[in-house]
Amino acid sequence: MSEARDEFCRAIDAGNVMVAKATLAGVVSADESMYTDTDPNFGNATKHLVDWLMQCRCIENVEFSSGIMKSLPPLKMLTLSTKPPGPARIFHLKLRLGPHMEVHSFEG
Repeated sequence: MSEARDEFCRAIDAGNVMVAKATLAGVVSADESMYTDTDPNFGNATKHLVDWLMQCRCIENVEFSSGIMKSLPPLKMLTLSTKPPGPARIFHLKLRLGPHMEVHSFEG
């Protein structure tokens, strides 16, 4: 998993949002603790993803949005703040909470 963290941070540092999104999608789909959850709001899976993100050298903070976005399937949004030495940036990660948790979008 540390290789995925390095790839994610290299993409963030380079401003390559598409590679960062693809890396996150791969991590979520490969880790059972992030992919499935008995909680319909995917609280446990989301916590595992936040733990993974906080271990990335480029992420300073991750904030949860309160509640979920009412859509089909519902969406959960996380806000990620980067840390130096790169420029301070804010990214929004939307997670699709269908039969499995999936990365819906990553923007910043």
